Amino acid sequence: MTKFITNFIDRTTMYRLVLYYLAGLLAAAFVLGFFKIMPQDPTKIAFSTVLILISCAASNWVFAKIFRTPPNYESPYITALIIALIMSPVAASDLAGVGALISASVWAIASKFIFAIGRKHVFNPAALGVALTAVLLNQPATWWVAGNVAMLPFVVLGGLLIGRKLQRFDLIGAFLLVNLATVLATATPDSYLNTISETLINSPALFFAFVMLTEPLTAPQARWPRLAYAALVGILAAPNVHFGDFYLTPELALLAGNLFNFLISPKGKFALTLVRIEQAGAGAYDFIFKSDRKLSFQPGQYLEWTLGVKHPDNRGNRRHFTIASAPTEPLVRLGVKFYEESSSFKRALAAMKPGDQIQASQLGGSFVLPKDPEMKLAFIAGGIGITPFRSMVGSFLDSKDRRDAVLLYSNRIIEDIAYYDFFERARTQFGMKTVYALTDDTFTFPGAHTGAIDAKLIIREIPDYQERT
Repeated sequence: MTKFITNFIDRTTMYRLVLYYLAGLLAAAFVLGFFKIMPQDPTKIAFSTVLILISCAASNWVFAKIFRTPPNYESPYITALIIALIMSPVAASDLAGVGALISASVWAIASKFIFAIGRKHVFNPAALGVALTAVLLNQPATWWVAGNVAMLPFVVLGGLLIGRKLQRFDLIGAFLLVNLATVLATATPDSYLNTISETLINSPALFFAFVMLTEPLTAPQARWPRLAYAALVGILAAPNVHFGDFYLTPELALLAGNLFNFLISPKGKFALTLVRIEQAGAGAYDFIFKSDRKLSFQPGQYLEWTLGVKHPDNRGNRRHFTIASAPTEPLVRLGVKFYEESSSFKRALAAMKPGDQIQASQLGGSFVLPKDPEMKLAFIAGGIGITPFRSMVGSFLDSKDRRDAVLLYSNRIIEDIAYYDFFERARTQFGMKTVYALTDDTFTFPGAHTGAIDAKLIIREIPDYQERT
């Protein structure tokens, strides 16, 4: 069972996993409401969810047409389901409630286009939608998903899966720790046990942390800014924190954190125009783009790439790929391996022609070179996983940063080797050693290692491996 869950998480994109999680919460709430375990009326839950889904999908289609941007297919539905889980379900006869749900939906989707700088939205869409609805229509979010202990197992189980997929347990943990500490600091000692119980069981803290705080476009990618962001939102989201007579709600606390992230993080999306395609190895190709503005990054970092895929499969129309080019190169290089049964995203990528565009955002990643230039390095890669090292070695070739590096590079056959000429250039220019390991011994070449990269190969080819990063 554990293996099945792990494989499912690994094969499902983050956005699709969040979509399944939110849909599962609504389904659980519907069933619990049907059996009177929750006070919410299941018919109201169903009606409100459908209304919000239609409102978000229609708004997203209209704004995407107006602003001429490729739609993110999961995004409007994720936003819709979040709103459905935090705004009170209503009946069709409740005109004020219906208006509030439509208002929250339209504002949420509009924020991705209107409140955007450099084609990147600044605020969490669902948070902004419900906040504006509370101010303009006096219809605040109730966060009803977190108000019943029967929902807690579903919230926690799915939330842990999302945390594992995103590798953001530091963000979630820091928020919960600071939020709880702030709540306790503003409570009386005799109520501590009840306060802890309320915070972890009956407050929106867990759902908020798992789903909204971790939203990639509005949360920092680097570790220390991420922890600072979590701490700031954790303090502001505590129910007793106020400024005079003004008390913050969770969504307002998140909007403040989003603004903090905007001030400290890389701004906007990049529009990348395809210049040409080069074959890097058997089934592997480099897509070489010209960016609409300067892209500053560290070798080894990645971007989230978005394509307008008409009918995306289970993996959606967004991918995280390492930038294969060095920061010193004038064009941006994306290295991708294609297989017989490629995803809809890769099929759309393969169909691109020079002049076509792809969007990229969320620059991040800590798999970068050590700051100490004297630190000796060992690079180990397999297949198209070589791309971060191509970026790093490219920066060595284009600068005076001549580091002591050894590369162990594993492939099945000779033809699979990507960037062979590039690494040979590194060998001749500054003496970087590259050892090729081929797991299929049918065809090999002088100097190549036959077999996988293992301890014996590392000890033989990098005897000082204990001194290297």
